[in-house]
Amino acid sequence: MHVNRECRPGLCPGAGRMLVLALWFCLALLPSAVWSASPQVVVVGGTGAYHHAVFTAMRRVVEQARNPRQVVFRTVEQYLADKTLQPALLVAVGTAAAEALVPLPRRAPLLCVLIPRGEYAALPQQDGAALGALFIDQPLRRYLLLARLTLPERRNVGAVLGPLSGVLAEELRNEGQRLQLDVHTATIESGQELAAAVEQASVPAGVLLALPDPLVVNVDTARTLILSAYHRGVALVGYSQALAKAGALMAVHSTPEQLGQEAGEMVLAALASAPLRLPPPRHPSYFSVSVNYQVARALGLDLPAEELLVRELQRQEGAR
Repeated sequence: MHVNRECRPGLCPGAGRMLVLALWFCLALLPSAVWSASPQVVVVGGTGAYHHAVFTAMRRVVEQARNPRQVVFRTVEQYLADKTLQPALLVAVGTAAAEALVPLPRRAPLLCVLIPRGEYAALPQQDGAALGALFIDQPLRRYLLLARLTLPERRNVGAVLGPLSGVLAEELRNEGQRLQLDVHTATIESGQELAAAVEQASVPAGVLLALPDPLVVNVDTARTLILSAYHRGVALVGYSQALAKAGALMAVHSTPEQLGQEAGEMVLAALASAPLRLPPPRHPSYFSVSVNYQVARALGLDLPAEELLVRELQRQEGAR
C-alpha cells in the first residue's frame, strides 16, 4: 500500500499510463489561440494521476460554463519560473503546492484543493490575503453519521489524532455527543506511539476513525491501524477508498473527479463575484462511500450497498 500526501493510495498510475499522462501534460501546457485576453485560471500541482483527474474535472466545469475562462496547468517549478502569468485566480492542488505558493507575494487569490483541513490550518495565514480551500477530508459529522447508520449498536467511537488533526478533538467529541455517540480520542507525537494509542482509543466491538493526518496514516502505519482494529473486532472507518481496499471496513471520501467538479464550481462562483472573492473554506459536498464487504463478513456484519449509504447520508445531512 502506498500512501503519501500527493498521490493517494490506489490511485497512482501504472506504468502503462505514464506515457499517456506525460503527453497529456505537454499538451496542457501549450498556449491556445482560441482564447481571448480574458483572465485565466492557473492550476499549480503535481503530475500524478490524482492531480490529473482533479485538474481535468475542474477545467471541464470552468471552460464549459456560460462565461468560460481558460484554465492552464503548471507545476510548481514552472509557475515560479514564469513571471509573465497574470491569472485572475490561482488554484493549488495538493499540500506541497499550497505550501510553496502561500508564502509568496500573491499574484491572485489562491484556492487550495486536495489539502487536509489540519494542514490548511497550519499554513501561514497572511493578513488580508485572499485564501480559500476545498478540503480533501469529509466533515467530522459525516464520518460519525456513517458509523451510526451502518453500525447503530456500536455507540463507542475512537480516533487516533496527530499533531495536525489534534485540533479536531473537541469538535469530534461535540459532534459525537449530538449524535448520541461516546467518542474517545488519543493523540500521538510520533509513529512509535500509534499501537498504544489505538489500544487506548479503541473499545472492543466499537468503531475507530482513521482521519487524515500524515503521522497517523501513512505507508508505515496503515497496516498497524488495519490489523489492530481487525484483531480487536473494531470497525475501522477511513477517509479514502484505498484504505477500504486495504482492509478498513469502509470509508467515506470524495473521488478526484468529485473534488475537481466542486473546485470548478468554487472557481466559477469566485470569478462571478465583483470584486473577486473566494468562497469560505469548506469540506466537500460531493462524496462516495466504499465498503470492504470481505471485512464486513469477517466481522459478522451485513452492510447495505454503497449507493444506498450515500443516498441515506445525503438525506440525513439535508434534514439537519
